[in-house]
Amino acid sequence: MINYNDPRLLDKFYYCENSKSGLRIKSPDKYRPADSEAGYIQKSEKFARWAVKFNGKNYMVHRIIWYLFHGKVDDGLVIDHLNGNALDNRIGNLRLVTQGVNNKNHKKQKNNNSGMTGVYFSETWRAQWVDSEGNQRSKRFESFEDACKFRETKMLEIQEYTERHGK
Repeated sequence: MINYNDPRLLDKFYYCENSKSGLRIKSPDKYRPADSEAGYIQKSEKFARWAVKFNGKNYMVHRIIWYLFHGKVDDGLVIDHLNGNALDNRIGNLRLVTQGVNNKNHKKQKNNNSGMTGVYFSETWRAQWVDSEGNQRSKRFESFEDACKFRETKMLEIQEYTERHGK
């Protein structure tokens, strides 16, 4: 299990906004001198993120940076990249949120056929959203336009959606 609240991280890394990953090596090891860039880009099907090898395990850089600034990363919460760029680990681009809130900062999915996030056709037009308690909701409409208007109203009402959601 990876411990993002490990105080040894404070001895190994320091934040540097001018670093590509956002981290630099504080104490040298057999592979890297002090003040060198820390991290490598770890790619998956869905995204690429900065990671570092620490204590024999792969750690996500954005979580280490959060720990360096805030002293802990609460269990069950995730670090959201406000601008949607998972490689941008500047502290001003990070926030600690629930997974549900993080989902409200996603761009439009590639399989979206309607052109409007949260609006789809299934026998009738439907608007879909996640309420402030984290429950998925939907409502039926006769027209695409009505479903879009309703979805936008819900997004404004809930206020956890970011302006880049669905773009």
